[in-house]
Amino acid sequence: MITLTSVLSILVLMSSGSSWNVSPAQSGELTAEETRPLLQTLSKLYPLSVVQCSRAANFGGFPHLCFLVKSGEKKAPDFRRVREALGRFESEGEWQVVADFPQLAILVQPKYPGVLANPDAAVQFRNRVAEEIQALSDFLEHELSLTSAPSRGLDLLPKDLTLPGIEDHWEPHSRNIYLVREPERFNPAHGPTSDYDRILHFGLSEDQAFALTDLAKGSYTILERFYEPYKDQQILPAEIPLLESECLSLKQNTSDAQILDALNKILSICKSARHYDLGIFIDSD
Repeated sequence: MITLTSVLSILVLMSSGSSWNVSPAQSGELTAEETRPLLQTLSKLYPLSVVQCSRAANFGGFPHLCFLVKSGEKKAPDFRRVREALGRFESEGEWQVVADFPQLAILVQPKYPGVLANPDAAVQFRNRVAEEIQALSDFLEHELSLTSAPSRGLDLLPKDLTLPGIEDHWEPHSRNIYLVREPERFNPAHGPTSDYDRILHFGLSEDQAFALTDLAKGSYTILERFYEPYKDQQILPAEIPLLESECLSLKQNTSDAQILDALNKILSICKSARHYDLGIFIDSD
């Protein structure tokens, strides 16, 4: 499953897309009403609920819509057949199902360079995408043999999944960072371990991570293992106070701006985790 900020099971960091500052009208977001035919088709596979896209997510101005699968299963929904069918649909955009844990999104990237050359062009592309939705829905119904299948449930009233106390923002980073209740049994390809599990949209750059790990080595128990390129990292809820203590201690012993910025990010992550008794899971390469 392609993900918005690194890999849910395959990829995680989405392209930032166009570089201009987009207004809400130019964000590319598609409404539930515009995408109703597509959502009705997808609801024949899983019960769906439309959600407000995370304010911290960066969709790059591409057309998009976010939704939550309400299957109750402790694993990520399998959209492989949908993704394969989307790849066969004739369109000037590339239609994708991407993950922004715990929610999913339909995202459409232009196939040709220059399509999003300016904000007006982005709005035009979004509108053309909206016009394709009925044809796409009919195509998927045929490709996936869903024509006579009943809907398993569809809630079109967008829900806000924002949690008070969670500090999040968009910033390029080298690893996916998840706040989860049970890091020791969490897998990004499976379902959440609590109602509060979610991915954050910021983290450490690779340079920050390597520099911090080198500096912490031998002196700080958790900080020295906070980043390992080829190993998932698990920080239990009970370890969050120690991680905060190590960050505060190291802040008193360094003047390196890069290290200080990294420590402030980790302290922000810890603060969010404490609000809901969560731990931290960090994806490896």
